[in-house]
Amino acid sequence: MTFKAKDNHNNPIIIGRNDDDYHGVRAVIGGSNSHLLFITYSKNNISVFDFNIFQFIKDDTLPTNDIIRSHCFVSKSENGQEQEMMKINQDKIKQNCEMLLFKYNTGLSIDYDEDSNTFQFHQLPVCDDVAPFCRYAYVCVNDIILFFGRYDWR
Repeated sequence: MTFKAKDNHNNPIIIGRNDDDYHGVRAVIGGSNSHLLFITYSKNNISVFDFNIFQFIKDDTLPTNDIIRSHCFVSKSENGQEQEMMKINQDKIKQNCEMLLFKYNTGLSIDYDEDSNTFQFHQLPVCDDVAPFCRYAYVCVNDIILFFGRYDWR
């Protein structure tokens, strides 16, 4: 499955690749100018699409054995435009995007460094009551993720 649109010059913009499985895909927008689309999809992939150049700029593998599909994927910021600015010297500001992902027993804090185009993954505990569930709706409000409904097929 791919998403197709046109840019300002009527050229096609294609987000997705024909050989990937996007069933149960999730995505969040982030970056210093909200120009990055972070996409998580089966089996355990994460990709970054840059809206400024209309290209994928990073692909990586999530550190999990769980199949990442129909999962929870949120930005850690309240407004959905995650960016953590850290003063490095007097002139340089480092841009980090922080996201959370939950699926079955997988809990991940995902940090993306915009300057170096690299990910760091940190394991998070998953509540025993939530771990067996999938295909739920969720919303992040004031740093709290609320889960709605569920399907237990394990």
